[in-house]
Amino acid sequence: MGRPKKYTAASLKKGVAAYFNSIRYEQAVVHKEVYKGDDGTARYREVIACDEEGKPIMQKVWTKPPSLAGLCLHLKISRDTWAEYGKDPDMGPIVQEARMIVEDYWSEQLANDCKGARFALEANMGWGERWSTKQEIVHNVGNSLEEFLKQQEEPDA
Repeated sequence: MGRPKKYTAASLKKGVAAYFNSIRYEQAVVHKEVYKGDDGTARYREVIACDEEGKPIMQKVWTKPPSLAGLCLHLKISRDTWAEYGKDPDMGPIVQEARMIVEDYWSEQLANDCKGARFALEANMGWGERWSTKQEIVHNVGNSLEEFLKQQEEPDA
């Protein structure tokens, strides 16, 4: 029997949440609204975007990119230990959710055509290009198959 685990499922969940909360915060979505000033010119003011119920729409802002390496450093465990936690039936869902948060961050960065995001997804999240080598050859000889085969059987004139 090996060493006891540093984390239980509950303490791992708290540690993972603490990591993500340490590098992100929420803020209200703000947009610019045009209005006519007292002098008749167009003016702009910032307005908080709200949903149908009048509640502010919130967005997550990252202070630095999340990473599995950063998470392991925060938890003070190795990547091997993290991988072992992923195999545990109680901790596996926590590990998977953390991976999905990191993957979600990087996949959103693709909208900015970020090569770093593409690399992070390919190297760390198993993303990759899928190439197809399917090749189609089409011959249009204008003859039916029977005529073609008959021509092949006839000796050269």
